[in-house]
Amino acid sequence: SPNFLQEIDRYAQAGHRAIQGYLDIKNPGDNWISLSYAIGYWYTNRFLDLARSNMGLAAMLGGTGSCMAMSLVDEIGWNPHSITEDLEFTIQCILRGVHPVWAWDARVYDEKPTDMKVSWYQRMRWMRGHFSLMFQYSGALWKRLFRHFDMASFDMLVYLGQPIWMVFSYLLTFVYLGIQVGNITTLPRWASA
Repeated sequence: SPNFLQEIDRYAQAGHRAIQGYLDIKNPGDNWISLSYAIGYWYTNRFLDLARSNMGLAAMLGGTGSCMAMSLVDEIGWNPHSITEDLEFTIQCILRGVHPVWAWDARVYDEKPTDMKVSWYQRMRWMRGHFSLMFQYSGALWKRLFRHFDMASFDMLVYLGQPIWMVFSYLLTFVYLGIQVGNITTLPRWASA
């Protein structure tokens, strides 16, 4: 948006060192895939990012539309070891007590995939990144939570655990369906007529 840098500067002048702008979609009307992305991002902006912001939790840096003070980059370094470097940098901020903030009025428009195969590979890369970061940083996040009672650490642990809970819920659904199918031994009278 035309006021993007002005809004980011407003947060920077207030002393914030990591800022995430509102991630909006450039091409929601291209097809159902880009529309699905748009709905997901609109939901995330309103019900996750705004809620985190209102609660004083850390915003998730999303690569696109994220701004960091050079002093923070110098302090942490930019040496990501994962394929989701924006999420890794967010975790490193939280572990240092820096909570990235979210800027509702600083909008940036990102073009999303319109091809299912491209979308699938992008999502799989993000999930692999989540898994690797969960295994790499969970211990440090738990330690920070208990030492400093930092709820941003707990929020990040929940966020990192989402792919595992999703896989677990799918497995439970398949087990349940398998049990239900196994329990159908005879057809009811009306079905055999």
